[in-house]
Amino acid sequence: MKKIPQVITQYEIMLVFLEGKTAFAEGRRRGYCPYADIDHDDLAGSWWSGWDKANVENQSEGNNAAPPNKNDEP
Repeated sequence: MKKIPQVITQYEIMLVFLEGKTAFAEGRRRGYCPYADIDHDDLAGSWWSGWDKANVENQSEGNNAAPPNKNDEP
């Protein structure tokens, strides 16, 4: 479980958002959220928002297409 800072600032919430985006890029599942078990909804929500945002950005870039078959000619 993550250590909860004494004071949750906008800066801390932004860092957690970026952690969520990074977790998506690393291939972690949405349920991995390390803030889900602590009693502070802002941090968990920020992490999930970051993960969701990265997921939407990934889909809008067209990265959800199947990779080309290795038997296909260039």
